[in-house]
Amino acid sequence: MYDIKFYVLVWALVTVVGVPTVIIATLIIMLQHLKLARMEANKIERKLQNIDFLFTLINPDNTQEEKQMALDAFNKNFAKFEGLDPKGEDVQKRLRFITSFALLDFYEIDKVAKFSEALVVQNRNFKKEIEHAIGGAIKSREKNKKK
Repeated sequence: MYDIKFYVLVWALVTVVGVPTVIIATLIIMLQHLKLARMEANKIERKLQNIDFLFTLINPDNTQEEKQMALDAFNKNFAKFEGLDPKGEDVQKRLRFITSFALLDFYEIDKVAKFSEALVVQNRNFKKEIEHAIGGAIKSREKNKKK
């Protein structure tokens, strides 16, 4: 029982079996963590593809990062109006988002005008509606500043 060969054999077996077990367990835990992080990112991406969720992000109480995230998501998912009915609900929601965004003091009026120009370039058929939405918002913004 006190033979050194026995202890060396036991330590060798424990090392051969134990080390790979610890490595495999660590890899499994890391992969689960990455999977959860990816699922969370996908949830946020799905939410950003809903224009009603974007309306909640552009509240004046939200942070600048959230407002910028909403603008980026709008530009990515909703900036092109092609193939939509001009009187349809989807176009109206998009125009309301543009108006709500232009009313915020998040961007200066020059940047809002550039945003308007970029939208008009992408949506020539909706030029009048976009310019009307942003123009009305800018006028309201200027009236509120004077008060």
